[in-house]
Amino acid sequence: MNDSAPISPLSADTAANLRVAHLQMVQAVIARMSGYSASVKNFAVTIVAGLLAFYSQRPDDRVFLFAALAVAVLLLLDAHYLRLEKAFRTQFDRLRLLPLSSPTDFVIECNDADKPSFGRVACSWSVSTFYAPLLLGLLALYVVLKVWPV
Repeated sequence: MNDSAPISPLSADTAANLRVAHLQMVQAVIARMSGYSASVKNFAVTIVAGLLAFYSQRPDDRVFLFAALAVAVLLLLDAHYLRLEKAFRTQFDRLRLLPLSSPTDFVIECNDADKPSFGRVACSWSVSTFYAPLLLGLLALYVVLKVWPV
């Protein structure tokens, strides 16, 4: 074996296959972040429903506080997953646009520069249109139960 033998360049088909494999790996991470986000939303609804069921048996104003805090924490977690998902989508687009002649390094990471601001993500339609009505519904239910106690 001669270690000084030149490495032959990859064929166009091989380079394309390597790029597709790399893109599939990044897409799998994006899908996982999206799945986590959906799970967090399901968990938020389950927690709120459970706490309201508890309130129906033992009325205590602190239950609404616990529910609101749980929703707020899950909002932050959901925003975190969406922020990561958007950063990986940026990486995916950057990889997709690279010429096939550039080497495929199979690096899967997102830079802080690729991540949108946390506030921007928390106010995005996929986060705010779910958690805002949930929090407003809790507040409305609390007010209604205080005005017209059961």
